[in-house]
Amino acid sequence: MIYSFEDYAIELDKRPIKHIYLSITREGSIRLRVPKRMTDEMIDDFLRSKRDWIRQKLSLRPPVEARRWLEGETIRLLGQTYRLRLTDERLSLPRIEGDMIIMTQDNPTPMQAKLEKLYRTELKQYLDTSVPGYAALTGLRPKEWRIKKMKTRWGSCNQTDKRLWFSLLLAEKDPRLIDYVIVHELCHLQEGGHDRAFYELLAYHMPDWAVRAEALKTS
Repeated sequence: MIYSFEDYAIELDKRPIKHIYLSITREGSIRLRVPKRMTDEMIDDFLRSKRDWIRQKLSLRPPVEARRWLEGETIRLLGQTYRLRLTDERLSLPRIEGDMIIMTQDNPTPMQAKLEKLYRTELKQYLDTSVPGYAALTGLRPKEWRIKKMKTRWGSCNQTDKRLWFSLLLAEKDPRLIDYVIVHELCHLQEGGHDRAFYELLAYHMPDWAVRAEALKTS
């Protein structure tokens, strides 16, 4: 399962073991194996004690080479398909014109950062409309929602603070799949785990959740 701690998404595995094992992969995934008897409070205490070690290890990872964007390639944004057009015009943010996304031809790192800025802007606009809408329909109301880069999950919920997190990668997905993640995380405000009560609540508010979840998994 994925366990949220501060801004980290941690791959948590509870096993019938005696000791705690914490590791970080070359790709930057944080993995934690703990005894089954450990509570969330105990896990949080352990992670707080290892916070500096985690930050140090993540800072030592080799930099990931920036994605290279090419003229005419396909870009997905909120379920729509666009073609990339490169320009010498200095644009602070890629511009959408019809079925084209126009972006300044630059070094890979600035281009990647600018496209992610467009993703964040468009996804935020969608969430700022859809989250309140689903909150009103379900009666499950978060205090706030935010976007961050997450590779191992589509969303997370801090039940105590009533804060929802959404992966920036959702910006590429069809709105009906984003809606599934929204409702999924809203349900976690009431049901923290993935037990029967959670899935009954999810099915009540979104009867076709399983179809959407499978589509998101294979998209």
